[in-house]
Amino acid sequence: MEIAIVCDTPLQVLNSINLYYHQLQGLKCDLFIADSFRLSNSITDRIRKESVFENVYYYHYIPYKENGVKKVMETIFPEFFLKKALYNNPKSSLSDYKKIYISMPTVFSVLLSLCCPSAHLYYFEDGMGNYNGSITIQFHKMRKVIRNLLFRKYPDFSPKALYVNNPALCTRNGIKNVKQLYPANLWDDTFKELLFRVFEKKGDNIYKKERYVYLTQPNDSKNEEIEKINLEIYDTLKNKCKNCIIRPHPRDNSTIPKSFRNVDKNNDMWELICQDDITEEHILIGQYSTAQVISKLMYDKEPTVIFTYLLYREILGEQKVENISKAVQNIKNSYRNKDRVLVVNDFEELCYILTEKC
Repeated sequence: MEIAIVCDTPLQVLNSINLYYHQLQGLKCDLFIADSFRLSNSITDRIRKESVFENVYYYHYIPYKENGVKKVMETIFPEFFLKKALYNNPKSSLSDYKKIYISMPTVFSVLLSLCCPSAHLYYFEDGMGNYNGSITIQFHKMRKVIRNLLFRKYPDFSPKALYVNNPALCTRNGIKNVKQLYPANLWDDTFKELLFRVFEKKGDNIYKKERYVYLTQPNDSKNEEIEKINLEIYDTLKNKCKNCIIRPHPRDNSTIPKSFRNVDKNNDMWELICQDDITEEHILIGQYSTAQVISKLMYDKEPTVIFTYLLYREILGEQKVENISKAVQNIKNSYRNKDRVLVVNDFEELCYILTEKC
């Protein structure tokens, strides 16, 4: 087998299908999908039915843990642990890949590279992390020492290239060869219909009458201060926006106030919604997320985006705020109409922007 592509998010799956269908087709390719996101199993089954890839493997996501003994065993017997993670036995060897495509280093992708130490590594986009350099290239010193002691070749974890939707926006350090994924605005109807089948897009344009879209973020730490700010944002939106729809993040388990009845419960993939349903008349409000800029990254559309991350500055910390601010400035620089990229400093400014500027 020539190529392996490893995915553990829906966006990675979409980008991997685009990458292979338009830029790698004709080469033998296996797709590996983790069980780490909602509906991953059914999406995997639907991709198998489409027969796009040579083999489609579903695997149990391996979390990173500081366990020295386990790391030693994984490094010595990487193929054993890879096969152990797969739900079904592989149809071919896992040690013969010539190229491996990933979005970020994970335990699974590192073990796959150890199985194929001569394989060339490539990155492809999984959101803003691949643009602003927040995903570091890991060199796994302990694994390298073990491989050297065993006189086994150690993989080169420096990627040969990075594939993104918008190379002009990419400021990632350490990767000089940045290539463009096949542009979404050039997808033909056959490919669009393939994506709609794989991700089961319902086609209901529930965003047509709603100009304001609030994109939530998961509060993984269950921080009470974050919840307090979130509730104040909901209250502001309720009072200042007549046509507002809530788009919950797939991992957001927080409670949306009952006063908001207009909540997107269709679970359609956001990247496909942005293709036809989100226009430049929409206003996308959120802390700071890839979802707010998908329309620009993939379709070169410029809806107004309002970033609220400064409302959380005390929680995020100075360094993270500085990193986000740099990324937002890059987004603003990429916009033709730079007035459509807005950052609010406080709730008073948020109220003013919602009532006077939008």
